[in-house]
Amino acid sequence: MKKTRIISLLLALSLVLVACGTNSDETTDEGNTPRVVEETNETNEEEKRKEKEYTKIEDLRNNKKTMVSINGEDISHRRFYEFYDLYSSIMGMGQNLSQEITNLFIGDQIINKELKEANITVSDEEIKTEIDNYINKLGGQSEYYKYLSVLGSTEELFKENIENSLKRVKHQQYFNEKTKLTDDELNAYYEKNKDSIDNVIAKHILTKDEDTALKAIERLNKGEDFKDVANELSIDKAANAKGGELGAVKRSGYDADFVKAAFDLEENKVSSPVKTKFGYHVILVTKNNVGLEKNREEIQNALKKQKYQKDLQEKVKSSDIKFYNFDGSEIK
Repeated sequence: MKKTRIISLLLALSLVLVACGTNSDETTDEGNTPRVVEETNETNEEEKRKEKEYTKIEDLRNNKKTMVSINGEDISHRRFYEFYDLYSSIMGMGQNLSQEITNLFIGDQIINKELKEANITVSDEEIKTEIDNYINKLGGQSEYYKYLSVLGSTEELFKENIENSLKRVKHQQYFNEKTKLTDDELNAYYEKNKDSIDNVIAKHILTKDEDTALKAIERLNKGEDFKDVANELSIDKAANAKGGELGAVKRSGYDADFVKAAFDLEENKVSSPVKTKFGYHVILVTKNNVGLEKNREEIQNALKKQKYQKDLQEKVKSSDIKFYNFDGSEIK
């Protein structure tokens, strides 16, 4: 449900900074041995210096120094983030972000009330563990403070967001434990979604003619390695680069005759030649995940998640909500 995704916005944004803020390069001596031992003390001193520099959150977004220079024209961090905030606001209004955030607050209130009634809490240690994970991913305390500054967030707000996210996880777990599913519900969900649920983990050898396919089958049945036979006989070079592996094969995206043969195949059995418009396939299925029973856990989780989102949405809609103008008067 779109309305429940906002709570994890800060969590998703962190992945961008983590990806951009890490550096795994090592300096080596004569191209062989990393000079780790020699630089340990210097590295520790540098880290200590950085920690002292960032003992609190600084307003890096208000920094007037150059962030980017374009054809000789300098643009400061401050100017960049002024426009960043402006366009974010414009885009947010177009996507009805105000309503999304309102629903976020309503959802949090509902969750807090129900967790309190169930005597379910989020401990300070759990919150600390999550924040420590962020600090480690970002590369230390000083990088964490820089990150909060760029987000325009305080430690308190970020901590509250972490706590709310953990509460949401526990609330859904609590809902799942209470929710019982009938066989009719499971069957109905499976029949409606089986094209995206059913799959087999398969590999194949594709040949131009049936005789070559039969030769491949004979060699496989004698115990030859699938990869070796595929590299020699298969014309599917893309799959051959992975030893003939196709990964998870679902109904969509594959020839209907190929899918039927693969789905009907027992695990670790080699198929007879399967003719399609591409040629003749020799299929080996290493894992068959076709049918409700083989996907029961996945279906239960998906159906409970669906029910949870619907339940929360209905509670949000039925809440007593009032909006007010900036002067304090109620908006009718």
